Amino acid sequence: MRLRPLLLFALPSLLLAPAQEPPPVAAFEAARALLSEGKTDEARASAERELATRPYDSDGYALLLDLADQADDDAARLHWGKWLYWSHKYGGRSKEATEIAARMTNVFEGWNRDEAIVQAWSESVLKAAKTAAGKKQYRLAGHLLAKLLELNPTDKTVQREWDGMVDKAGQEVSGGGFQAAEVRRKSASWIAKQNAKHEDWESRWMEKTKYYEVETNLDYSFFVTVCAAMDQIHDFYKDVHGYKKKVPKARVAILRKRSEFDRFTQELTGNAMPSDGVGGFWLLGNNTVVAYDRSYGNPNQTREDLWFTLFHEGSHQFMELLMQKSERKGLITPIWLFEGVGCYFEGTRINADGSIVKNEVAEHRLRSWWYQEHSDDPNDKKDLKGLIAHERNLGADSLGTRSYEGEYYAYGWALTYFLLNYEENDRRVYGAAITPDSGEIPADYKAERKAGRLVYRDVFQEYLDYYAEEGNKLADKMQPFEKAVELFVDKVGDPEIPNWEAFEKRWHKFTTSLYGEMQSSQEFADVLHARCRGYLAAEDWERARITAEQADAKRPNDPETFRLLAEANLGEDRTGEAVYWMFRHWEMIWPTGDAVALAAAEKWLESHGAREIVSGVCAASKKAKEGAGLAMEEALAAGHPVLAALTASHLQRALGLLFEDVDRQAAEFAEMSGQELRMWQAAYNKGPDGNRKLQLSEGSRDLITAVDYQADGLLIYDPAGPDGIGSEPCDEGSLAWLIPPYDVRGRIQVDGTSGRILLGLDRNGRPRMMMSFEHPAPDESAVGLWTLDQRSDAQSGRAFITPKLVASEELDEHVKVFDFELTMAADGKCSLTVNGEDVSVPSKELTARRLTGGLALAVNDDTAAKFMGIEVRPNRPFWPVAPE
Repeated sequence: MRLRPLLLFALPSLLLAPAQEPPPVAAFEAARALLSEGKTDEARASAERELATRPYDSDGYALLLDLADQADDDAARLHWGKWLYWSHKYGGRSKEATEIAARMTNVFEGWNRDEAIVQAWSESVLKAAKTAAGKKQYRLAGHLLAKLLELNPTDKTVQREWDGMVDKAGQEVSGGGFQAAEVRRKSASWIAKQNAKHEDWESRWMEKTKYYEVETNLDYSFFVTVCAAMDQIHDFYKDVHGYKKKVPKARVAILRKRSEFDRFTQELTGNAMPSDGVGGFWLLGNNTVVAYDRSYGNPNQTREDLWFTLFHEGSHQFMELLMQKSERKGLITPIWLFEGVGCYFEGTRINADGSIVKNEVAEHRLRSWWYQEHSDDPNDKKDLKGLIAHERNLGADSLGTRSYEGEYYAYGWALTYFLLNYEENDRRVYGAAITPDSGEIPADYKAERKAGRLVYRDVFQEYLDYYAEEGNKLADKMQPFEKAVELFVDKVGDPEIPNWEAFEKRWHKFTTSLYGEMQSSQEFADVLHARCRGYLAAEDWERARITAEQADAKRPNDPETFRLLAEANLGEDRTGEAVYWMFRHWEMIWPTGDAVALAAAEKWLESHGAREIVSGVCAASKKAKEGAGLAMEEALAAGHPVLAALTASHLQRALGLLFEDVDRQAAEFAEMSGQELRMWQAAYNKGPDGNRKLQLSEGSRDLITAVDYQADGLLIYDPAGPDGIGSEPCDEGSLAWLIPPYDVRGRIQVDGTSGRILLGLDRNGRPRMMMSFEHPAPDESAVGLWTLDQRSDAQSGRAFITPKLVASEELDEHVKVFDFELTMAADGKCSLTVNGEDVSVPSKELTARRLTGGLALAVNDDTAAKFMGIEVRPNRPFWPVAPE
């Protein structure tokens, strides 16, 4: 059956007129009316549809429990009764929970065997958390308390313990995790109100951190993140620059839009910035970083670009401090030091848990280097002598600019990274190079080998010190290139590097290998593990920790990574961090069934001051799993497979772990019972407080509502021109991060060219897949499936999203309304149906990794689209307790 197109207003001004909100309707009123008429099937369908938009509403569970009673369906009674009981118990409504418990006992006396099991486990965990906090093992204590709060957000005892520890230890509770602790404890409505309150620069967020004065009118999550991130990278700046003195606080001003950035820059400097290629700057002599979010209204860029800019420009403070004595006397610092070292910090990455990964390659710079080296235009390729001896070393240009052309930035980054990372007998030079076409990683790369010394690190510091200490003022002063030859070739004295040409050849092979490593799959984490073990053998604890952090970024939640992090932190005398990571290792090892590794982790914990964790949490967790297994067997023997599935759900929710065997059994038991424990949930479920406005043109204060949450859907309008609205990410708790298998469905009404659903958004908001619903002309309509990958521009060094069409279908009828359902399998295969037609999808183009991540909605330029009933069914059983 095909649907007729709905009426869509042709003019954006009409399309975006505020919707008339219907009068409020009591929850589940339509379903209850159907039930009163004896139409139980229709009532059940109505209740389940409404529950998708209010998934944590206990009235819905109660209604469906009543319907189960009407049908005399014990499986449904247990399903909805358990959800209703959990909703009341973990929602702080003990009286209502007691009433439901009495009702459920009449169904099956053993209906709640799992509660005593989980309660005993919770008590052991709380006790262990208090002990850990007493030993100042705040990271571990925070992790344990967070597990308890994820299970029961209304537990006042645990909340008091958490609040007291955060007051005492601050960010240390989450290991410097920026969003993990502070943002997640705020309600979505509070965050939305605060974002609206601070969206203008005049009412911006302001915070004095340990090292910075931060100001921004971006969202709350970013504000909290940037305050902690800049403080964390501060010590990294000092270490790389070798700066030992006290550092004055710097101002960091981050604006939402280009127009605000331009006004602020004009007021601060009296001059306007160039219109292209500038996302921020460090103001020499003013101790200020200024930047703006280039992803605002630009679908080709993400907020990752803003982090590149901040970390780069923030580093200039330290180069200015280091070189200020020389600069005051009119001596010129080589420009590659300012910009190359600044680009080095662009590789700093923020992990999902909020921690910083240092010394990573700056991927966009490395891509630019690779493309320039392989360009058909010989002018794109640069050499190191031209970089180091650049004419800008003689001073600023007529505009006062102290930087070089865009095509040099990738080379400046590559030289700096090489000098800070090349090791004696480095595999990246002496091994079989990993290239984009090499396929399997050579076995030698995965073999453990004691790490060699950093060959160029000390002479790089000498190079910095030479210019900082006015070495270029001496009678025997050297120009930047000649000084580089003296230090990097002559002083190092490597017999294999007799001249600059040999040095550049070594650098080139090293950087080529970096590109191959970057392009490699998650398997490269094994290489990083081997490299980390080599650092541990050499007792180079810091490099071991940094390399393990890089492995975690390449392949998250790997148990061996956590073990290596424990060993590296222990070597640095960071015992609290070490114990935390070894416990995380234990958690990841346990579900694999590796008894030997599990015993080794427990022995390590006992040997390093965490005996209470082994005797308390580890033992209690094992006992809980064993008890849950027995309860599941009892439920099956009594003929209640759904209860077995619910017990498994409760256990895994409490432990925060996924046991593949338990999960597989639970899915089988749910199917046996005829109950679907996964649930469709509305992905966009906000009111007017979620609306976003857009300034139509530069210099104009006229605004339009470009993201409009209406009673029957979400309306997004992106006008023609450069300042579009961008995308609208889904931030509904359990839907913010999706892992296959999952399903997405809904209806899209398009006026313009195309409405879009973005999938697989990474932690920086960068999508890896897109569905497009296209209506470019009155007689055309189609659906497309696209893969989205990052590419770089060689001149700017910036990363952009490039699409590749992998599946498309022209619809038989030319429509403006698209009803769709997308089903994602665990292996990445998917099926797509649009308006009743199957779209052929080539599975080889998709992977589970590409489809893992966030979801967002967007429209093409000069297009309006209404997204109605966008719902997602995640891969895990639903947990009927709203996050606090």
